[in-house]
Parts: sequence; C-alpha cells; structure tokens
Amino acid sequence: MAKKGISAGKRVFEQGISQTACSQSQVTLRRNVRKLIAIGAFALFASSIGSSCPVCFGAKDSRVTEATVPAIGVMLGCTGIVAVGIGAFARRIIMARKDARPTEAAPPSHES
Repeated sequence: MAKKGISAGKRVFEQGISQTACSQSQVTLRRNVRKLIAIGAFALFASSIGSSCPVCFGAKDSRVTEATVPAIGVMLGCTGIVAVGIGAFARRIIMARKDARPTEAAPPSHES
C-alpha cells in the first residue's frame, strides 16, 4: 500500500522498478541518441583523414595551406553576405508590417 505524501516517482522506485515510468518511444529515442553519439565520437577521434590536415595543424609552408586560406576567406565572405542579406530582408518585412498596421483613428469630435 502506498504511503500518503510520497510522489509517484518515489513510489515507483520503492517498488523496485529501476526506471521511471517512461513510454517505449522515449526509451528507444534515448538508445538511438546514445548510438549516434558513440558513432560520432568514433568517427571524430578515429579518423586518420581529419588528423592529417596540414591546415588544421598549422603547417604554414604547405602548398595545401597556401591554397586553402584564401578559399576559407572567400567562403566566410559569401556566408557573411548571405547572412546580411537575410537580415536586411527580415528587417524589410518587419518594417512593412509596421507600416501596414491600421493606425488608431482619432475619436470623433462633437463640436456643437
């Protein structure tokens, strides 16, 4: 018999159930996320391709570095221009909505 004043989670724990009452889809989602994290960590740390990059390790005399640095600058410039364009477009939409709002009409004057 359950004691009064004890939360449902504590009652479940006292009954010897190790997990709280979760739906099966939440448990499956947690397992899939754990698998994805494990695979990502393995790919990140075990990859010999990523660890051999002279740009990442700062090899200034490498021909790859000489070619990659300007390319990175161009990509960052293009990304910045697109971000500014999206911001300007969003601002234009916001300003147009403010202009399109109906203004409050002045109360009619009752001149006698």
